Amino acid sequence: MPHEDKGVVGLFADPASAAGAIRELVGRGVKGLSAQSPAPYHELEAALGKPRSRLGWVTLVGGLTGLAAAIAFTTWTSLEMPMLVSGKPIVSTTAYVVIYFELMVLFAGITNFIAVMIGSAMARKGGRFHERATVDRVAVFVPAGSPGEVDAILRRHGAEEVAR
Repeated sequence: MPHEDKGVVGLFADPASAAGAIRELVGRGVKGLSAQSPAPYHELEAALGKPRSRLGWVTLVGGLTGLAAAIAFTTWTSLEMPMLVSGKPIVSTTAYVVIYFELMVLFAGITNFIAVMIGSAMARKGGRFHERATVDRVAVFVPAGSPGEVDAILRRHGAEEVAR
């Protein structure tokens, strides 16, 4: 079954066609539209009126946390086991830049992965899912209670398949 909610699903080969159908449906006052695609398409997000993703900010927080952890760890170990070499300072940031960078990237990557997994799990609970939308097509879901001409609008914009 393509989806669990009641409504109409249009399957498109071209994201621009799907975005055109969404714009027309939104212009006619249809609410609750959603779309699924195998990759992010900005024209779909713009047509749906979706705000920009906060994933970048979550990743930034993870990276800054990794940087802070690296600075704290290297400073703590330098002060805990001081080694005077040629009169250089015990806590030398230039010696630890690689560690700072690596921990920052590690924490940012792990944070990003966890955020994507949580976001994906939350998106799956919506019940609006079409198997082909994860491979090579764009699925547009129009909830029940929408105008009767929804099928015609989807087909006019190039939907390969329209199902209820």
